[in-house]
Amino acid sequence: MEEFECRIVEKGTDEEGAFVVLDKSVFYPDGKGGQLGDRGKVDGEKVLSVKEKGASVRVYLSHLPKTDIVKCLLDVKRRHTISALHTAQHILSAVLEDKFSVVTVSFHMSEENCTIDVEPVSVSNEMLEQAENFANEVVFANLPVKKYFVTVEEAENLPLRKRAKVTGSIRIVEIPGVDTSMCGGTHVDYTGEIGLIKILKTEKIKKKFLRIYFAAEQRALDAFREKSYILDSISNQLSSGEKEIPDKVEKMLVEIKKLKKENKKLKITFLKNLVLSLSESEGAFIEKEVDLEKSDFMSLLAMLSSENSEKIFLIYSLKNLLLGVAKGKESDLSLKEKLRDFVDGFGGRGVLRDNFAFVEFKDVKLFKEALKYINDNLGE
Repeated sequence: MEEFECRIVEKGTDEEGAFVVLDKSVFYPDGKGGQLGDRGKVDGEKVLSVKEKGASVRVYLSHLPKTDIVKCLLDVKRRHTISALHTAQHILSAVLEDKFSVVTVSFHMSEENCTIDVEPVSVSNEMLEQAENFANEVVFANLPVKKYFVTVEEAENLPLRKRAKVTGSIRIVEIPGVDTSMCGGTHVDYTGEIGLIKILKTEKIKKKFLRIYFAAEQRALDAFREKSYILDSISNQLSSGEKEIPDKVEKMLVEIKKLKKENKKLKITFLKNLVLSLSESEGAFIEKEVDLEKSDFMSLLAMLSSENSEKIFLIYSLKNLLLGVAKGKESDLSLKEKLRDFVDGFGGRGVLRDNFAFVEFKDVKLFKEALKYINDNLGE
């Protein structure tokens, strides 16, 4: 933590909570320039968020300080991580544009992730790997990161990666030979402070942009530790070396696919036998408790309603709180008419049609009441 003494020039409460405005710009605002804001303490109170409101910066706290002269503590470790991530973004965006004509259209930083959205969307893994290598060459070269102000006229003569219409003094962040950008965000002083830039994953956004997730500094180390832990865990479970994992997983997926096919065949055979057994049971009203998951339960209902029979079938699962009624194709009974209160009257979710009815419950008491209702209305 780095300590400052500040004077409160405004304090109050708005829709986001209690806030103070300080006479010094100690805390960087959340979301400005796409980056995270600073944290720390004001007179012992934890900084919850920092928001730019018009011309002032509001620092939100759990309680308002009692005095106007306060000690402010800035979380410098957090500030450095944020600065390293922001500088890493400049480098990665510059390399992608310079080497591969891939343009960054937006940048976002959160407590969990750092991303850039780029176009065109067709960026190959090989290009990303090369871009990552080039970016880390800049990091390892430990180049200076210059921050300075220029006029609008002076900015016209700079090789800016992206230009924007601004007035007044313009802040420039320059990494010599790599990138020159307009930017008001926080940055490290030397690229070596970034430590490492690592691309983590990508995803397509609206079929137009490619979102690149990346990490740097402490976050890169954390990401490596997490992946290393996962890899070690999988390796131990499979009793194999890390390099053998892809082959083993591929073999397991083939085996799982085969088992799923066999399992599906067995389920169909089981359900057909169950339908046959129920159809051959004595009586016009057949009641049966079954231990089936929802998808198999619904399949059984469909099969029963397709039977050439005049029977009415009541099936239910007390374990999964599923209740269903099906009538054979030769029955003239309209379940929709006979059980008009079945679905809506017992707080369940389901469907009611002429040939079958189904309800899924969350409450066992309502389930039992619905079961009694079916027996009272359809039972022999």
